[in-house]
Amino acid sequence: METVLRVLSEDEKAQVHERSLAVLATTGVKVNTAEGRQYLKAAGAEVEKHSSIVKFPRVMVEESLRLAPKTFALGARRPGWDLSMNAGECTLMIDGEGTSVIDRKTGEHRPSTFDDWLEATRVIDALDEVGVYQDMVERGDGKKSTVTNMRSGEWLIPSLGVHESQESWEKAGKKELLEEARETVEHLLSTHEPLPLSEEIELELDKIQKRADEAST
Repeated sequence: METVLRVLSEDEKAQVHERSLAVLATTGVKVNTAEGRQYLKAAGAEVEKHSSIVKFPRVMVEESLRLAPKTFALGARRPGWDLSMNAGECTLMIDGEGTSVIDRKTGEHRPSTFDDWLEATRVIDALDEVGVYQDMVERGDGKKSTVTNMRSGEWLIPSLGVHESQESWEKAGKKELLEEARETVEHLLSTHEPLPLSEEIELELDKIQKRADEAST
C-alpha cells in the first residue's frame, strides 16, 4: 500500500513562494554577525549598516534556489540505510525529548532518567521502520532526571557568549562569539602558569631524558 500526502496545491505553493520573496526583499532578516552580513553582501544582498537588517533581492533568492542541490541524503550509522530527501521516500522519525515518563514496570509518572533514555534508544534502534533518530526523553545524570538536575543547580552555562537579551548584547558592544573566544585564548596563553611537578615525576623525566640522550649518541 502506498500513501500519498499533499499539504499544499500548486497554486498555494506559488503563493507561499511569492509572499516569501516579498518579505525577504522588503522586510529582510536581522543578521547579528558582521561576518555573516559581509558574506551576504558579497553574494548580492542589501545590508543596512545601522540596523543589521539584510534584504534579499528576488534575483538573488531565485538564483540560490536554482543552484541549491534538489536532492541530498541523511547519512546513516548503518551501511545501506542512508535516507534520500526529495526523492519520494519517507520514513518514521522519533521525536520528543520529554522530561517525564510513565514507568513501564510500576506505571508511575516520574521525571525521565538516563536509564529511560538508554532503554528508549535501544528499542528505537531495533525498529527498522524508524529511519531518523532523535531523543525520545531527556537523559538524566545516572538515576537523576534532567528536571531534578536543573532545579538543584547541576547544569552548565558556557562562559562565552551572551545568555541574556539582545539589548544586553548590544550594550556590551556586540562582541561576536569568535572574537570573544580568541580573546579568551590569548588571555589564557598569556596568564597560564603550569602547576609544579612533584619530585617523583621530575626524577622520572630526568631518567627518560637521560635514556634519550644515550640513545642518540
